[in-house]
Amino acid sequence: EAALAENQKRYQLIAETAQEGVWVIDAQSRTTFVNQRMADMLGYLTTEMMGRALFDFMDEEGGRLAKANVERRKRGIAESHDFRFKHKNGSDRWTMVSTNPLVDAQGRYQGSLALVTDITERRQQEQERRKLEARIQQAQKLESLGIMAAGIAHDFNNLLQAILGHTELALQDAPAGSPQRESLQEIQKAAQRAGLISSQMAAYVGQG
Repeated sequence: EAALAENQKRYQLIAETAQEGVWVIDAQSRTTFVNQRMADMLGYLTTEMMGRALFDFMDEEGGRLAKANVERRKRGIAESHDFRFKHKNGSDRWTMVSTNPLVDAQGRYQGSLALVTDITERRQQEQERRKLEARIQQAQKLESLGIMAAGIAHDFNNLLQAILGHTELALQDAPAGSPQRESLQEIQKAAQRAGLISSQMAAYVGQG
């Protein structure tokens, strides 16, 4: 009994000084032990977590995932995975959870032991990095689009200049009041409007 008590003190000390959260549940998924690190991670006192169901500390989706995880523990499967808990203030806490089933001498499932590492900050940094990469990709696309638009505007403007030049020459040869002159004048007006659009496109991409 003295040796058992000494071992219990030793294990308690290990659990309380661990950098990871330690969480133990029974066969009914009720909390039988959490260390201070685990309680701090979710914003509770250890006494507030004791006796409460594991599923009380997650949202509905997390509850479904956790129940599936518990079923794997009952089949003797140990594993590690990312999991999202709910902090007492309602915010999300992303964690890396390493779980092992606890069994009795006959191999019957008695609960689970989990070591929990808070990776919320790392997840947030990864999300920010992905957002930054998306913004960079978008900027690169816009830059490529701008280069293409500037090239189109330049080539289009050269074509319009040729159209306007030849139209001007044709107008000089067309008799006043002739149908051909009216048609040429309409071509000239349309080309001038197209030239304005070309100038606006060039201005939009900063090359006006």
